[in-house]
Amino acid sequence: MKEYLIPKTGYVMRYHDFPGDDMPMLFIHGLGCAGSFDYPGVASQAPLKNHRRILVDLLGAGYSDKPTDFAYTVEDHMAFR
Repeated sequence: MKEYLIPKTGYVMRYHDFPGDDMPMLFIHGLGCAGSFDYPGVASQAPLKNHRRILVDLLGAGYSDKPTDFAYTVEDHMAFR
């Protein structure tokens, strides 16, 4: 698992980055799953094994930090690019 420290906040987003030479695939949790721990069954399927697969936990989900002073709106997530 890798970490990304969000500048000026001290918050850490965590993600898995599985190697592959084919077009990268980005998995971001949403309705129906709570974080990257819900994706291994999908990301490990044989047809995807040659793709780079990045499984992201946004703030507040999965293994990423869950700050109490963060509103978790789309706009708030966009501000941390």
